[in-house]
Amino acid sequence: MARDTLVIQELGSEGSQYDLDIAYTAMVAANDMDFDNVGGNILILVKNAGSSGAQTVTFVSVADEYGRTGDIDLEVAQGATGVAGPFLPTIWNQSTGKLNIDSAHEDTLSLAAVRYRPL
Repeated sequence: MARDTLVIQELGSEGSQYDLDIAYTAMVAANDMDFDNVGGNILILVKNAGSSGAQTVTFVSVADEYGRTGDIDLEVAQGATGVAGPFLPTIWNQSTGKLNIDSAHEDTLSLAAVRYRPL
């Protein structure tokens, strides 16, 4: 299955970091998504525009050097936006260098990947 890749959007620097007009990408049924998780300073915004209640996305982990795993399920209420991250690359990146995002509710969700710069 080919995943749809989120484009990382950059926040502005000092004083303007909240002025970004964030563009969301709709999840396409059966594709799921991923993004280039480089730097560990990326947040994922998940918007639920559906009309059938809360929807869930899963951030798929990988085993770290100690064999630990632990996916994160983010439940987003109807009409709401949820935020997840940042994600440590050694625990979250697949062999492709990307973090996988799965959902069974793909037709009602839109996602955005935003890189922030700590001050």
